[in-house]
Amino acid sequence: AQRLLAEHDVVVEKVDLVPDGVEPVREAIRRAVAGGARVVLTTGGTGVTPRDLTPEATAPLLETRIEGIEAQIRAHGLTKTPLAGLSRGLVGVTSRGAEGALVVNAPGSRGGVKDTVAVVGPLVPHVLEQLGGGDHRAHSSTTERIGMSRAATRSGPSPRNGPRPRCPDPARHRGLWGWP
Repeated sequence: AQRLLAEHDVVVEKVDLVPDGVEPVREAIRRAVAGGARVVLTTGGTGVTPRDLTPEATAPLLETRIEGIEAQIRAHGLTKTPLAGLSRGLVGVTSRGAEGALVVNAPGSRGGVKDTVAVVGPLVPHVLEQLGGGDHRAHSSTTERIGMSRAATRSGPSPRNGPRPRCPDPARHRGLWGWP
């Protein structure tokens, strides 16, 4: 997941492994957000086995779900495998204010993580800009530099998206937490 996120200029500050269960996962997400994470990616626990409880752990923490992104992730995965339809992963924000964080539940499979990051990665800057009170300008006017941390992000033009605009407040983007 870290390598895939780096392709979207998201720097992972911390990876936290937690045991299965509603409370351990919920508490880990709470800690991440309280610690300043602007994006929290969980991997695993989105299926239908008795131990797959990540959506149940996440739901009470979300002020607003972003069901369109959830549907995009599943649709993207379904182009590769019918098993993508089994994922119950949630996407949403903990608050609509500047202190809000984007929380994304990815399936535990490598393909599921890859599909999730492929859909969410390009959207992260726009979501974070909106949480900071930004308007609905085109994506090209938003930042693509997320996760100003110990690891350097790429600078200069992106081969995919052209010039990279600079973030008006890079301190707000504190990285990404996740469970491999």
